[in-house]
Amino acid sequence: MIYKKIFLCLPFILTGCQDNTVKDFYYEIEGNDICAVKPKEILSSTDFMRIDPYFLYANGNEIKNLPSLIYKNSLMNLKNNNSKYIFCIDKSNFKTDYLESQLSIDLRRGKTFRHYTFVNYSCVLSDNSKLNISKDEAFKKCK
Repeated sequence: MIYKKIFLCLPFILTGCQDNTVKDFYYEIEGNDICAVKPKEILSSTDFMRIDPYFLYANGNEIKNLPSLIYKNSLMNLKNNNSKYIFCIDKSNFKTDYLESQLSIDLRRGKTFRHYTFVNYSCVLSDNSKLNISKDEAFKKCK
């Protein structure tokens, strides 16, 4: 019984208490690409451990093709301190107007890692793309 309790507590002992900080991130249009601008938290970190991209359509269904494209693109850009963007993806990869983006990443700050979730709501395929808007605005304007 005591071993079970120790086993359950082991992840907390090894990693310490991690805050999950939720922040916004922003997109920019670069030619035919939509690019995620690195937030200051990423720019000021010394390393990262994990990135987990997650994208949803307005109906709540996950966009299946984007995470693998973004993961590959992000690995190169996150290691490059001179890169302004986390990733850039061609607009043709987005199949709907409404896009909810979430990027979860563990960033090194000093000797410890902190967990961040960066979020963004945008209309990406409309003729007048509306990037970086609130969730409520996205539902209203992306129809």
